[in-house]
Amino acid sequence: MQALPEELQAARLRVVAGHPYLAAALYALQTVALPGLGTLAVDQHWRLYYDAAAMAEWSAAELAGVLIHEVSHLLRGHARRGEEMQADPNRWNLAADAEINDDLLAERVALPDWVVTPAKLGQPDGRLAEEYYAALAGDASPQQQGGADDEQEGDASATARTASSTTASAPSRKGGASSKGGSPVRKGGASGLHDTPRPAAGRCGSAAHGHPEPWELPSPAEGGPPGVTDTEAELVRRQVAEAVRNAASSTSRGSVPAHWRRWAEEVLRPAPVDWRRELAAAIRRAAAQVAGATDYSYRRPSRHQSGDIILPTLSAPVPEVAVVVDTSGSVADTMLGQALAQVGCILRACGMDRGVTILAVDAEVATCQRVYRPTQIKVAGGGGTDMRVGIQAAMALRPRPDVVVVFTDGYTPWPEQPPAARVVVGLLGAGAPTPPSWARVVRI
Repeated sequence: MQALPEELQAARLRVVAGHPYLAAALYALQTVALPGLGTLAVDQHWRLYYDAAAMAEWSAAELAGVLIHEVSHLLRGHARRGEEMQADPNRWNLAADAEINDDLLAERVALPDWVVTPAKLGQPDGRLAEEYYAALAGDASPQQQGGADDEQEGDASATARTASSTTASAPSRKGGASSKGGSPVRKGGASGLHDTPRPAAGRCGSAAHGHPEPWELPSPAEGGPPGVTDTEAELVRRQVAEAVRNAASSTSRGSVPAHWRRWAEEVLRPAPVDWRRELAAAIRRAAAQVAGATDYSYRRPSRHQSGDIILPTLSAPVPEVAVVVDTSGSVADTMLGQALAQVGCILRACGMDRGVTILAVDAEVATCQRVYRPTQIKVAGGGGTDMRVGIQAAMALRPRPDVVVVFTDGYTPWPEQPPAARVVVGLLGAGAPTPPSWARVVRI
């Protein structure tokens, strides 16, 4: 086995000394030498790619900071979260970097000066990647061609273009990671992947977005270098979370930053039921009940005719789905981010390429749009709450929906009579009031 460069060994020891609870994650990384890479990066299989020549040009503190940044992508599950959003890899990587970097800079972790921050994206600190992504993608208007996922470069929002330009044109540091800078090269249409990584600045590798980059080696299943399986990765996350909790409960509590404590609490919180799977199953079940409700129809007459008598044929309806999102002032940004993240799951759960209609509702309908992927969603609101208005507007759509999915914190009046559609409610937040019995409720 080839020895690691001294600079990388020293950086790893530096991280362990300052953040001992991250040791399990750091030593789980499978190192892969990749001469000519010009930097380091991590893929979704927990493989750390490095260029020994480039590492020699980094300061020890910055190299340690970038290691923490890249491990954070893996611990926070950014690849899975981005895939659930069906997110554009470029914009999602920027959003995920912003989610990490404001926390690291707040705890005075040294990072290169080119890193992405919420301020560079025109956003406040302390938000989720889903929220930063929504801000980056909010002004985009992707071209639709039969529901395809092709997205043209010119359709990116002004904010996303500004952020990409900022990271691409940042000054180089001693000829290291930025020596191969320049504009991102789009590969393979919608994927829009980069040719050269730039850690913490929107170009981190598939650990950040789940899409293999051109410079990444084949997956372990395809004969590439060994990596970490999904099961092993989950065990590492829990091991790190336990270490964070133990460190936070010791006499040195103040030495564990708040963002690591919050993350550990989330990982270790008991979850007897995976609400994401439960929600997807509830939507699939409702859609299947509609699709299975076959009836006779004269729209397509039967081929088995008897003389001059026209016979009907059996037909099964294709489920029409509408999503009502509570955008009232009582719904926190994190809750709204959770709701928006599930639109991709809804599209997949229904097995449709026809899209769904999204209604943003507070006390009135703020927006109503047909979407084919989460990046097209635009939300507005912030006033009072009345889901009766949202459900009524959904039922007035043409074609009328067979399934209505409602995301709300529950603090709203409901229709006195059930609508002529199956209703699935994603209830946001703990302790939320229970909707009427005619709705299928999944607590998020």
